[in-house]
Amino acid sequence: ALVSAQAACHDLAGARAARAEAPAPTPQADPHAAALQAWTYAPMDMSVALAREDWPALERAAASFPPEALSPAERISWSTLMAPWLALAKAKQGDLAAAQALIATTPTDCYLCMRTRGVIASTAGDWAGADRWFAQAVRQGPSLPFAYADWGESLMARGRYDAAIARFKQAAEKGPRWADPLELWGEALMKKGDWAGAVEQFAAADKLAPKWGRNHLRWGEALLKLGRRAEAGAQFRAARSLDLSTADRARLEALSPRAQART
Repeated sequence: ALVSAQAACHDLAGARAARAEAPAPTPQADPHAAALQAWTYAPMDMSVALAREDWPALERAAASFPPEALSPAERISWSTLMAPWLALAKAKQGDLAAAQALIATTPTDCYLCMRTRGVIASTAGDWAGADRWFAQAVRQGPSLPFAYADWGESLMARGRYDAAIARFKQAAEKGPRWADPLELWGEALMKKGDWAGAVEQFAAADKLAPKWGRNHLRWGEALLKLGRRAEAGAQFRAARSLDLSTADRARLEALSPRAQART
């Protein structure tokens, strides 16, 4: 639980340290016992991989044991707790056919499954399908923030920035201690060219997740657009010391010299 909580707050160094303290797995001759043991470790590894947008690692963690080794009742739990993440990992790596086939096997009364169906549909460019699944997820969990944020990301991918911001605002209201919708809100404002508004959102997200490399990167980028190079450089240095996805690391390397430039 500690590893997942730290990963959700984007404190990935803390999450990895906590994961390293977990007891080492013991050899299991029985396939069922081995699967259950692997299941205790998989959520920790999945949470770190998800926060880093490391889709191959997410797939490895989600597929770390065969569901066939589980009891029928346990396989039902697997279909709602593990299969969605495995399907998401496949979709993010471009294997949409496998992702769609797997997510189609999950129950429709499962909030995470509906969210993931929406994300996969969005990844495939099926906007109508994405809206349908996100709406169903919202109906199933109206007080939960996650589907609103997923829906906002989908809308942002279509260039519907105001609609996306409306969803991010809902997510922030439903999850006032969750930084993600604030950071995404800032990204949507950047798409609109509202650099000052974006800075405000990134600063708000930082209060909830101060060790989030991506937020520092985007914050610095918005500051750079405002001509505040010294402040941008400070944010880029913070981002450099934290975890970033491969794409974000490349963007940081491209932007950092501009924070040092003189006019």
